[in-house]
Parts: sequence; structure tokens; C-alpha cells
Amino acid sequence: MKLSKGGLNRMASIKQKTDSKGRTVYQVQASDGRGHRVYRTFRPEPTWSAKTTQRELRKFAAQLENDLKGGRVLIRGERQEEARRAAAKAAKVQTFAQYTERVWLPQKRASSARNTMRVYESALRLHILPALGPSLLGEITPPMLTALFYNVQAEGYAEATQELVWIITGAILEAAVQDGLLEHDPMKKARRPAASKDTKIERQELAYTADELQAIFQAIQREPLTWRALVLLLASTGIRRGEAAGLQWDCVNFDTGEITIRRNLQPCKGGTYTTTPKTGRERAVLVPPDVLDLLRQLRQEQPVTVRWVFARPHSTEPMNPNSITAHFAQMGKRYGIEDFHAHKLRHSFASLAIAQGADVAAVAQCLGHAQISTTLAVYTHTNQTAANRAASMVWSALQQPKPEEKKA
Repeated sequence: MKLSKGGLNRMASIKQKTDSKGRTVYQVQASDGRGHRVYRTFRPEPTWSAKTTQRELRKFAAQLENDLKGGRVLIRGERQEEARRAAAKAAKVQTFAQYTERVWLPQKRASSARNTMRVYESALRLHILPALGPSLLGEITPPMLTALFYNVQAEGYAEATQELVWIITGAILEAAVQDGLLEHDPMKKARRPAASKDTKIERQELAYTADELQAIFQAIQREPLTWRALVLLLASTGIRRGEAAGLQWDCVNFDTGEITIRRNLQPCKGGTYTTTPKTGRERAVLVPPDVLDLLRQLRQEQPVTVRWVFARPHSTEPMNPNSITAHFAQMGKRYGIEDFHAHKLRHSFASLAIAQGADVAAVAQCLGHAQISTTLAVYTHTNQTAANRAASMVWSALQQPKPEEKKA
């Protein structure tokens, strides 16, 4: 079966298949006319008629073609080729700026989301390249790096910006060592300014307490079902805003109570684009029964043609993540909730889970962190609370009277 759309030269090829559970699915292949092809799987709802399935399948195929044409679909081969071309120029680079722009950035773009790259490129343009760009790689010293980090702090930039400058600079120099352009990494002897006491306190106070979350849940009871379900899902699972926006009904298993995070919807000029989760891997997350009931009600309220869990009102299209942020701000003003946004719910989930004694590795899995070290770095204060409680429990156990002592 082949479909065409709006006079486009490309054609989408569709093959009917059966998945491992015996359900009918469709493999949609689209081409950009330059030899690049992408494949996506379309899973119709079991309740759809044949006519509805064909209509939604045509929409799906047309959207895939349009996304490919607009550059909103990542073509792995094209990105890998860009990285290979950049690496071939490595022998010609001499300065920090040359290495960053010709080698490190192209390779990073091949494996990172657009929003991530915008943040990285901004930090490079504003802070790192002005300080280190003209210097030869071999002439960069630990004192030069230390001066850069202290200057960023002295200029009053947020701790998140300081952290980003440290991470990016370190990643570039480490890559230069791996590429054989540097014998030693000067970052290993660079000094980093300590976070101020006020900043540490702010980080600890960023999360809501359990009582505050319960108050929020009560306050939003009059909100439409979509928003109540979204708030509780974010607070109870710790998934990202874009992952919630990218959630489709075929990723919700009402039997097991799990959702599968396969997509990350990101805002861009003119709308949104869909990419993989931040780590590049899908993951399963358990949803509490009460929240699952809200999702079940939401599924019953929506037309069967809607694939997205959190669709726009009166539409089959997903919410823009920026719209989620805007509505959260409105709810915050309406109900007097300070600094109400999706990421704070994610932070609250992790902080409460670790404080309650949850295994850090399990929390990292829920959050979609590729490395446990990321979770530990962000939630050090919370983990210390749990560690202190664990130490107290062990000491209490050691102080229990022996059986002989009880008899006495």
C-alpha cells in the first residue's frame, strides 16, 4: 500500500504486520528523496473500524512525510556522516575554538536533542569560547580554567549556568585527550568555586513537601480532567514534561499499571517535534492506581481517534510542552501555588522517593537518568537524609539487647 500527500514527490510505503502479541500493526516507511529512509510503527486502537484505521493511518503517514521534509525527524545515517566528516578534520585543528567547532560540536549534535544543543551552544558563545577560544589546545592551563569558572560566578550567573560551563569545558578537553590532541587534561587540576550557602539552601527548598503536594492535589480538583491527570502523573512518576506530552495510549498498559516512555515531545518554531527520550532508551514506569484511574477516565472521555494521552482540547494533536508550562503558571496564580511548574513536580518526586528510602538506582530508572551519578549529584542533600536515617537504624539494631540479656 502506498500513499501520497499534497503533491509531494516522496511516497510513504505501508506494510501490514502482526506484533508479538498477535495484534495488527503497520510499518510506515518514508523517504526524503535523497536516499534517506525512516521507519515508524502505527498501532491502531482495537475499537477502531476499518474505515477509521485507514483514515488515521493516512494521517500518520502524511505527518511522517511532512516531519521528514521539515527536518523534524532525525536521520541517523546523516548525523553519523556529519560526525565522521568533522572527525576527519581533527588533525588540522590547533586552537580550542577550532576543535570545539569542527570536531566536538558536530559529534555532540549527532547524539543530542535540539534543545540540549541550544543550551550548550549558548554557554559556549557567551562564556567558554570568549575565554578559551583563541588559545592553542596545548597551551590551556589549570589556572586559565579556574579563572574562567570564577569569573562566571563573579558575574552573578546562576549555579546551573556555572555547572554547565564546567561540564561542557571538561567534556571538550576530555574528548581532545581521547583524540590524541592533548597529552594531559588540564581540567584535572583546575579549581572550581564552591556553591554559596544560600544556593545550597535554595536547591534543598526547590522540591515540594508531601503536605504541599497533597494541598496542591486538593486545590486543583475543579480543573478539567486532563490537567488533574497530568499534574498527578508528573508528581507520582517523575517523568519529564516532554515525555508526558509525547505519551500515546498504546504506551499505557491498564493491566500492569505501567506506562512506557518512548517519545519526548519538544517545542520548536512553528510547533513541536518528536524525538526519543533524553537517554535514547525507552523505559517502563509504574503508575499508582489512583492516577491510573484518572487516565482510564480520560481515555473514555476522548474520541477513539485521539492517539495522544494529553491532546489539545477539541483536537487529535498533542499539547505543546510550552502550553503545559503556561497553564501550570496560570494554575499557580489561580490557587496560590508558588513557582508551579512541571520540572518542580519531577524534582519533588525524586526528593521524596529518596528521602523515604527508595534505592537511588530505582529512582534514576524512573527519572530516565543514564547514570546513577546524575541522580546522586542533583539529590545529594536528600540522599544524605536517607543515609543518616539508615545509619541510625543500623546503630539501633546494634543496641538491641542480646537474648541472654532479655532473660535477665
